[in-house]
Amino acid sequence: MAMSDEAMFAPPQGITIEAVNGMLAERLAQKHGKASLLRAFIPLPPPFSPVQLIELHVLKSNFYYRYHDDGSDVTATVEYQGEMVDYSRHAVLLGSSGMAELRFIRTHGSRFTPQDCTLFNWLARIITPVLQSWLNDEEQQVALRLLEKDRDHHRVLVDITNAVLSHLDLDDLIADVAREIHHFFGLASVSMVLGDHRKNEKFSL
Repeated sequence: MAMSDEAMFAPPQGITIEAVNGMLAERLAQKHGKASLLRAFIPLPPPFSPVQLIELHVLKSNFYYRYHDDGSDVTATVEYQGEMVDYSRHAVLLGSSGMAELRFIRTHGSRFTPQDCTLFNWLARIITPVLQSWLNDEEQQVALRLLEKDRDHHRVLVDITNAVLSHLDLDDLIADVAREIHHFFGLASVSMVLGDHRKNEKFSL
């Protein structure tokens, strides 16, 4: 199986860095989501050799993102193990975010040539800034969701505390607390077990 990770910074013969950057920028601007990064690279323009599948794996994650030449995309927990004639695997360094692997997979036809692997290796270097930006956006979205979850938890505590402080009548208090719990968690019914300080070990529902 063809594999290539050599440093390759000059454009291969027959293609310019401006042409590739322009093509990628146009495709990426039209697409969103996890598969958009891979979708931008199928089909590849000449002189790139045709592939039927591209797979991306960020090493610190448990997910493999795939895009097929038929337009389908898949997120899986194991690497592609289906039919293949050859593949070309390339490491992508992502600075503080770690490392990713990019696999160009051919499921039918001939095997990749050394020139094919050189072209894919060069493309992997071009993709690095885009991939880094994509991963940064993903990390920011995760952090934002955690902050929103913390905010909602604090809001529940504040509203229930306000309900407790604003009532002297126990029945009104229970109704208000139950209403807040229903509002935040969507429960159809709420039951509360209350201790009676006048009767040891006695409870009311």
